[in-house]
Amino acid sequence: MESYQGGFSSSALATRHGLALDQPHGIYLTDKRLIVTKEKGQHGLGWDINVGAMFGTFTGKITPFFEETPRTVNELDARTKKLDITLDTVRLIELKQPSFFRKGHIVINLTSNDSYKLLLLESPEDYGKECFNAAKELFQKYLPHALKIA
Repeated sequence: MESYQGGFSSSALATRHGLALDQPHGIYLTDKRLIVTKEKGQHGLGWDINVGAMFGTFTGKITPFFEETPRTVNELDARTKKLDITLDTVRLIELKQPSFFRKGHIVINLTSNDSYKLLLLESPEDYGKECFNAAKELFQKYLPHALKIA
């Protein structure tokens, strides 16, 4: 039987779609799978194709962690998944901490040579660093052999 190990979701986790950032996301581990979810978030001023030229590229309001974190495998399976892979297909997980001038990232490299990248957004509130630390703790505990900190 599969068991839930841990994870978190935050608007500081994003993927890039052209000039726009798609956020928030969650990253979770069970004892058999690594799952990246697309979360429903609190929206501030976000990217809108209709107003993008007028305002430029903005991202949604950054919030550190959402309270609706799943606590069981069934709750996790009910989420909208962007990535759902078995742990034996994970070759390397690279973490890079964000700073004031650059975004950080979580890159999940697979044994098939494919990869999946989540950006760690930084804000004045330092939520990107909080997400980096949460990811580092999660992967050090459950996937230490695959973790690389850049």
